[in-house]
Amino acid sequence: MCSITQISRIAIWQHIKKLQKLGYIIEAKRGVGYKLTQNPPDLLNLYEIEKLKHTTAVENIFFFENTTSTMDEAKKISENNKNLAHKSLIVALNQTQGRGRKNRHWLSFGENIYASYIYLPKNLMPQDGLFVMFAGCIAIVLALKQIGIDAKIKWPNDCLVSDKKIAGVLVDAKSDISSIDEIIIGFGVNINWADIPEETNATSVYEVTKKTTDRLFILDKIVQYLEALIKLIENKRKSNIIKLWRLYDTTLSRKVEIISDSKKIIGKASDIDEYGFLLVETQNGIQRIITSDSVRFL
Repeated sequence: MCSITQISRIAIWQHIKKLQKLGYIIEAKRGVGYKLTQNPPDLLNLYEIEKLKHTTAVENIFFFENTTSTMDEAKKISENNKNLAHKSLIVALNQTQGRGRKNRHWLSFGENIYASYIYLPKNLMPQDGLFVMFAGCIAIVLALKQIGIDAKIKWPNDCLVSDKKIAGVLVDAKSDISSIDEIIIGFGVNINWADIPEETNATSVYEVTKKTTDRLFILDKIVQYLEALIKLIENKRKSNIIKLWRLYDTTLSRKVEIISDSKKIIGKASDIDEYGFLLVETQNGIQRIITSDSVRFL
């Protein structure tokens, strides 16, 4: 190794220690050298994430051990060089100011996935933003299905397992009156989070399976599905998105309490319309919910 790398044994030893600290299992044998015996069941770092360039359409990867939020980093990247931002994936191990819709704080601890994806669409209309949010939820559900997790979608942007939140999606779009110029899809998925406080009403892959799951595998699948689903929207095949959403929906036919614009609406979630807006049967007739502060099952 010294002759190949042209560095000293001490320098090699220091690099090996750094790799071991990252989680790689490396065996050392005096007079022989070092051997990578196996990768741990879950390893997320820049080197591993770079592999997604070979399996997805991702062109740029940005990795942070600690940041405020991947959405903040995505906006900085876009502002600095919009042309290079296209198909950029931003991943963080920890977020200090992770957020969901309506700027709600998103708990960002544990061995989870925190990521944002920048996409510069060619053919998306301003009203397509909700469908991109649906696409993010569907992508997560399909990815979790790969490991036997039966997740469902709660309108408009949550993924649930047994009515407990396992993931969420946030979409920020820049648009004019005729088209969306840029879209950032942020998503958080609870993977290897153990000992979840009951009051959070959250769950994780670990809590369901009782075993450690490879976050890179799930991240890879999410991005692959997300790219394919966005293409469907761009190609004016939103009906396919609605069909998939209905297949994994857990909102329709349930009694819900919705807070929207400081107004409480209680009724039965009956359907979504062609724009993805929720239709709720109330005592005063059908209410069309375009946006909401909260959606709660009763």
